[in-house]
Amino acid sequence: MSSSNCPVSALEYAMKILAKRVYAESEIYTKLRKKNYPPDEIKNAIDECKRYSFINDELYAQDYANLLNSRGCGSMLVRRKLSMLRIAPEYIDRALEMIAENEMSAAEHSFDFKMRMLAREKNPLKKRQKIYAFMVSRGYSLDIIKKLFEKYENEI
Repeated sequence: MSSSNCPVSALEYAMKILAKRVYAESEIYTKLRKKNYPPDEIKNAIDECKRYSFINDELYAQDYANLLNSRGCGSMLVRRKLSMLRIAPEYIDRALEMIAENEMSAAEHSFDFKMRMLAREKNPLKKRQKIYAFMVSRGYSLDIIKKLFEKYENEI
């Protein structure tokens, strides 16, 4: 370990935080900027981490997309969250392709969950509006929502 007299390099700090969990490149960059490391040292640290595959935005995007999808998030919300992390669009597209086959089942699960939460709602119009708003907030496309409303028409 380094003493208080010897400052930690950007690479050492990046390795320390990457040892705890996986981060996107933009998150590492932001953390290093907050520690006031010079831009060239930050770039070198990130390049070195990428060289050893400690930072891999493509795998990060896939893992994060799978996590969000398993929690009931639709592709539109996954795209927005990955874009906020400044993941490259091609990595986002690949990650969304991977979760596309599970999106309908995740949507059904979310739809069913919301229907159970609204079991006491007597007004069918209000119930439909609340379910619709919930599904949109979860990032599902209008096509998927429409299919689910058609499938569960008799239960609403």
